[in-house]
Amino acid sequence: MTGEVTLELLDRLSAEQDPIDMQISDLVKTRDRLDGIITTATAVGDTGRPCPG
Repeated sequence: MTGEVTLELLDRLSAEQDPIDMQISDLVKTRDRLDGIITTATAVGDTGRPCPG
């Protein structure tokens, strides 16, 4: 590596960043779904009823 910033380097870095951004987005969606499940289960659990299936 020369330390020189080229268009090729910037393209490669951008290409590396795209899959990471997608993974982050997927993780946030999964976390939000899990948060919803935990919230629902907690609310239902407080009533003593079984969780809806």
